[in-house]
Amino acid sequence: MASTTILVAAIDFGTTYSGWAFSFKHEYDTDPTKISAKHWHAGDYVSTKAPTTVLIKPDARTLDSFGYEAETKYSELASDDNNEHKRWYYFRRFKMMLHGKMAGIKNEKLKIALEPETASIFCRLLPVEKMIEGGGMVSFKLGSVYMVLDAGGGTIDITVHEVLSDGKLKELHKSSGGAWGGTQVDEAYRQFLISLVGNPVFNRFQVEKKEDYLDMFREFEIKKRAIAPDSDTKVAFRWPLSLKEIFEDESREDLHKAIMQTKYANEVTLTGDKLRINATVMKSFYFNVIQTTVSHVQELMKDNIVSSVSSILMVGGFSESKMLQSAIRTSFPNVKVIIPHEAGLVVLKGAVVFGHNPSSISHRICKYTYGVDVTVPFDSEKHDIRKRIERDIGPGCDDIFDKYVEIGESVALHVPTTEKSYTPTTGTQSSVGFTIYASTQKSPMYVTDDGCMKLGYVEINILDKSVPRDERSILFSMTFGGTEIEVTAREQRTGNVTKAIVNFLG
Repeated sequence: MASTTILVAAIDFGTTYSGWAFSFKHEYDTDPTKISAKHWHAGDYVSTKAPTTVLIKPDARTLDSFGYEAETKYSELASDDNNEHKRWYYFRRFKMMLHGKMAGIKNEKLKIALEPETASIFCRLLPVEKMIEGGGMVSFKLGSVYMVLDAGGGTIDITVHEVLSDGKLKELHKSSGGAWGGTQVDEAYRQFLISLVGNPVFNRFQVEKKEDYLDMFREFEIKKRAIAPDSDTKVAFRWPLSLKEIFEDESREDLHKAIMQTKYANEVTLTGDKLRINATVMKSFYFNVIQTTVSHVQELMKDNIVSSVSSILMVGGFSESKMLQSAIRTSFPNVKVIIPHEAGLVVLKGAVVFGHNPSSISHRICKYTYGVDVTVPFDSEKHDIRKRIERDIGPGCDDIFDKYVEIGESVALHVPTTEKSYTPTTGTQSSVGFTIYASTQKSPMYVTDDGCMKLGYVEINILDKSVPRDERSILFSMTFGGTEIEVTAREQRTGNVTKAIVNFLG
């Protein structure tokens, strides 16, 4: 069912880069792919994403700037001799510090979208000419199974989707991946620079000459997208005079001579303010992240479900790298590799489409086992004596994990699970509470077992207390939708219903 919201905006809050996009409903109805995205400027460099960097004013409350603007302003403050920058608050790559906190957006106006899913949603709307590796849309015909490889700055996330007869998407394999994004290439370049000048020199350069440091890595960001497996010419980078001066001040050596004594003596040349690096060295910066990614996909392909994959859809900013593209094509020659135009914006634009039509996803694979905490009659042959509790209706076993869905199970979204019936544990109870748990185990016995996590709590009042305890049934169910679970508790005799929302992601 499509949304009637006038405008949908999506925020892609990434570990290293972030962006936002939006579209109006009338635009979506006319052309779902007509989406406006913010473009960010850093001097002559224009990007579809900005660094996840924020600068807070000295009052520790007021936002001054975000992204490239925050980087530039802070580096300018730091370049002054009066240490003015020490009064300001500068944060970068702080995404994971915010895990679990709200951002000031009302719950009823907020939907959390999963990146591989939004990428699939958007790419299925694109015409063939918008897809690299012609004929890409054929790969998304009904019944087709394809892998989504979302390669971002901080992470690479992989999942497998099937296109159902109604055009909706079904997740066939739970998402997986790891912290092997494009920032690993940046770190390899950083370690290369340290090998040329030494760690103390580079640390001092990073602290004292922030503007030059930022310029070095902004230039690298541009050059690293262009390098390809067949590149054989040297890549030239501007070498800041400040880094040369700091090196010679610290070491009392000539920088040119010092570089000739490193293991890269035959691979790099420094002439004036230009550092030229052999293509083989540039390509080596990609080795670890590419090797890890390819190995992971190869391991996934051993699964019977994943082995039916006919296409790999590459999205995310790092998917624009020719090095990664070539490695995936070479390693999986029997699978069509599809890279949409502006792959770095596909997830963000797909999130806008998802906001207009949240029912695009039909099934999802559970990343956890979900259940509730209940008390059952105590059985000395199978229950832990430490869990025994005394009740007026006989001894009970506390902390039992009553399972609703199992890890790895395919669940239909927006469809309630089968209701389970519960009765109060005592004859005097005026309410019944349910604590919802997730577990990394398939069938945990107790909610206190390793791998169990508390997600939320819902309580329903018992309105009709005049009937016996065993006739006061509470019917409980879970509905999986989006990235949340809606739990419903209903008093059978009165119809009194209580609902609550808990975090689907655990």
